[in-house]
Amino acid sequence: MRRAAAGLMAGACAAFLAAAPAAAQGDPAAAPRDTSRWTGVGALASYTSFSDDTKDWQLYAVTLTHHQPRGSLIGRVNMASRFGTTGVQVEGDAWRMFDHGRYMYLNAGYSGSSVFPTQRAGVEFYQNFPGAWEGSLGARGLWFDGTPVTLLTGTIGKYFGNAWASARPFVRFKDSGVATSLTLISRQYGADANHYIGGRVTMGSSPTDRITPDAIGRTNSLSLGVQGALTSGRSLFATWDIGYDAEELSAARTRRGWTLTVELTHRK
Repeated sequence: MRRAAAGLMAGACAAFLAAAPAAAQGDPAAAPRDTSRWTGVGALASYTSFSDDTKDWQLYAVTLTHHQPRGSLIGRVNMASRFGTTGVQVEGDAWRMFDHGRYMYLNAGYSGSSVFPTQRAGVEFYQNFPGAWEGSLGARGLWFDGTPVTLLTGTIGKYFGNAWASARPFVRFKDSGVATSLTLISRQYGADANHYIGGRVTMGSSPTDRITPDAIGRTNSLSLGVQGALTSGRSLFATWDIGYDAEELSAARTRRGWTLTVELTHRK
């Protein structure tokens, strides 16, 4: 079982780097061992509909990934339409693999639009442990019109045969106290790491690293979702996510919405 878990870890990391939806960046479901060399081009589309008078949101992204045995470089251009405004964000991710099951994640981004943070940055260090366990510690920084939002985060995860489960907290220190949130994810893999189905739950008041400007000060939230991945042939990889969100933006306002996200990646 230990060999099977190690193989699944390596394959799942390759799949993650091939096509990582925006909501999952920095949270791979595996250890970082992939000795192949490849380049991938991806496209993402996400649509959110709300129960109140908020206009529907759209998010589109194109991604270029270059992977080598010791790491990956990922460039991404995001375009979003929210609050009657359309904006563009440019992002870069870097993964560096080390020996003994260690690896590191870096992120940086910039946008001149109000629908994204003006700047964003992130760093996280990962470690694989015996018994198919893995963990990480990191931080994210987001700036909205010069106002910083600093988040402490990490993960703890474990493989159970072909199943994987993890927990990721977010902690934000602010003048009025400490805000926290927790994301729980589980996945059941099929024939390999490119085929899975899973679920996720996020709850708490702290923003995550994909927060929108109007939700920085939210007082509570609940997010539920199902997700999956599949392939067509050897080069086309697809992921999907269906989510429900309820955010208490203030004592007098709760926003509910449904989101559908699909991403396709061609790797060669």
